[in-house]
Amino acid sequence: MLVAAGIEAQLDRVAPAGSDLIGLSCLADGADQLFAAAVLEHGGSLEVVAPATEYRDGLPAKVGASARG
Repeated sequence: MLVAAGIEAQLDRVAPAGSDLIGLSCLADGADQLFAAAVLEHGGSLEVVAPATEYRDGLPAKVGASARG
């Protein structure tokens, strides 16, 4: 996928191996989720911002539970 490859290339550029990578995302469908997956694949961690209860309710169960807590 072109978008995923672009995200990974930028992460390689700005966060080389061994760096402390923290991604910030609201986990919206599409590129936000591609970005989040790439951050985790690069060994980073995520800070998730779920802007409203209705939004959190629409997230996948595993993510939604952590966003509610």
